[in-house]
Amino acid sequence: MGRETKGNSVYFAWRREETLLLSVAGGLMVLFGLVTKDAPVNLHVRTLALLMFGLLMAGYLLWAAGAWVESWRRAVAADRRWVWWLALGLLGLGWFYALATGQLVDAVGERIRWEVLVRLSLYVMAPTAVFVLWPPREPGLTWADGLVILLIWFPVEFDWLPRLDLPPGGPADLSLLLALNLVLFLFLVARPLDLGYTFRVRGREMGVGVLCFLGFAVVGLPVGFALDFIAWNPRVTSLLDVAAKGLYIFLFTGLVEELLFRGLIQNLLEKRLRGRHAALVALFLTSVVFGLAHLNNRERMEGLPGPNWRYALLATLAGLAYGAAWLRTRKIVPAALTHTLVDWMWVLCFTAD
Repeated sequence: MGRETKGNSVYFAWRREETLLLSVAGGLMVLFGLVTKDAPVNLHVRTLALLMFGLLMAGYLLWAAGAWVESWRRAVAADRRWVWWLALGLLGLGWFYALATGQLVDAVGERIRWEVLVRLSLYVMAPTAVFVLWPPREPGLTWADGLVILLIWFPVEFDWLPRLDLPPGGPADLSLLLALNLVLFLFLVARPLDLGYTFRVRGREMGVGVLCFLGFAVVGLPVGFALDFIAWNPRVTSLLDVAAKGLYIFLFTGLVEELLFRGLIQNLLEKRLRGRHAALVALFLTSVVFGLAHLNNRERMEGLPGPNWRYALLATLAGLAYGAAWLRTRKIVPAALTHTLVDWMWVLCFTAD
């Protein structure tokens, strides 16, 4: 979508890429409606949840359109207040949905959960304030970049961000969709940075993603079996179930984690390090960070306290494969494809031993 500004007016001209991405978002909204059609909520709440899902998914996908991003960059360059306005818009959506669906009151409906509003407000406005007040002036990683990444990542990683079910009791989380739109806006527009977030990917670039998956499988599977971390346990129920799991993993695990670890951390580290071997050093360091981020999965998977070192080692090896796909193509989607294939294989064929 092209965008030109004259004075305080903004003019839009739709292009094919934006139309296609909105069509995909519409299709996903229909699928989400079918999945949640039996949710135990009234029609108004279910409809609102569906609309919120569609709106935020459209934003999530539209940030991959170059013309859309450039239009926002021009608007922000002309007036930095646009950064505040968009952040407040995202926060307003969260507040409105939480209020309208009753997720701001306690179980007996007698007390407003003010902590939800406070945590959601801090989550959106704190990283926004960092980039507005201390905008990075260097292409590589700065303290402001690191702080914003931590402010967005840690609340999700450690479940500090309040969950807002779509619909109440449903499978999706509005807070996560808000977080995705926030991080893309901040680093594509307010920063701005080339993340390689685009769906304009060639066949050979997707082939790189597949080859990196095969490379990990050759190394990762023997290591996983040797560590007694995985066991063969195929559980394919139907082709529809297989496809649904793959789509979900790609959209909400593969793309999300590759945006964070490869598009942001590896990308910014490489620009910061410079030098002859900067790309390889950044690849290694980011893979280690990615592995360490899985240490807390022992409690999630096994219900036991303590770090999950086996998972961390396998995740580090997988991170090398994901990072290699990003490094070879400089695009998120091939790395997300590698990530999706690894997790897809895990879900369908193996289980933690």
